[in-house]
Amino acid sequence: MGRLYWLLLFMATAIATHAAYVLYYPGYNFDSKVAAAMGDGSHNKMMMLSAAQVARLFPAYSANDVVAMCRYDLTQGPMQISARLPRGYWTFSIFTVKGRQVYSLTDAQAGESSFTVDLSQSPDILAKIKGALDDGGEAEAISEVGWKVETPEEKGIAVIWVPVADPIFRGTTLAAVRNSTCQRVK
Repeated sequence: MGRLYWLLLFMATAIATHAAYVLYYPGYNFDSKVAAAMGDGSHNKMMMLSAAQVARLFPAYSANDVVAMCRYDLTQGPMQISARLPRGYWTFSIFTVKGRQVYSLTDAQAGESSFTVDLSQSPDILAKIKGALDDGGEAEAISEVGWKVETPEEKGIAVIWVPVADPIFRGTTLAAVRNSTCQRVK
């Protein structure tokens, strides 16, 4: 009977350890990699990644690709991300600090090569219920035209990826993407 107890305890501990590793470690590892690659002073501003940073954070991307990244922090209020990108294929994605994708936009979806996204933290369930009751049930009404994204976490990253097929065009693509901004809404 004693051996069965210890065997079951060992199996329960092994399952709990494995589940913690599978469920929580990837998000922690992603956040650690981003912090190490970008540095401490990289919050709330758009930064162009070097080829080495791209290879470390996004190993599936080519060394010629242009990647801009903003580590946003919504604790002080909403952010606005703007970009004027070159014609051709590009993607814009927003991830939580744990690496979960919250939003994605491509050139085909945008229909143009410039966009502005207002980024804010989504209210909790009690605030949503209170807002719906206060506004007569119309809390979700659209007040203006544009893209608005609500994220469940107050910290994360926004990534602009522009693949460059020919290294000759990397300089002009880099110059265009460099005009992208990530700033607090005034």
